[in-house]
Amino acid sequence: MADLTPEQMRRTHDFAEQLAELAEHQEDHWKVQTTDGQIFLTMMSPTAPHGLIVVRLRRQIEAQTPR
Repeated sequence: MADLTPEQMRRTHDFAEQLAELAEHQEDHWKVQTTDGQIFLTMMSPTAPHGLIVVRLRRQIEAQTPR
């Protein structure tokens, strides 16, 4: 487990969000996650309608979550 300061965690989270935004504009589908101060990029298989619904719900929840 990484021992990061709150500032380092915030910067890591911000960077992961930037990567996620870039990933949304790529032809292939990518998933961006942060775990224990590390950023993971995973190439996803093409999404089905269910996957699109999940993405839309995620965006709605994130829009309501304080940063």
